[in-house]
Amino acid sequence: AQGGVEVLLAAMRRYLADEDVQDCGCTALVYLTTGSAANRAAIAARGGVEVIDAAMRQAPTAASVQEQGDRARRHLIAAPPDIPPPRIHV
Repeated sequence: AQGGVEVLLAAMRRYLADEDVQDCGCTALVYLTTGSAANRAAIAARGGVEVIDAAMRQAPTAASVQEQGDRARRHLIAAPPDIPPPRIHV
């Protein structure tokens, strides 16, 4: 996941004005930070919190960017290593 983290964060930085990229990026960060202390450490070390903050500032009225960004940020800043993975209903 380390190489993927770098690509994801680079895309979010490059396409900061694209709400869809930011929404998908923040959502991906939620999944990557769920239940993986190693992913959280890698994302934080590569400036993940700053990227999330930039996305949320850039899209203040985009509800999904705000929601997913907040979740990913909380996972990075205060999450214990045993966060259960989210349930997906289809």
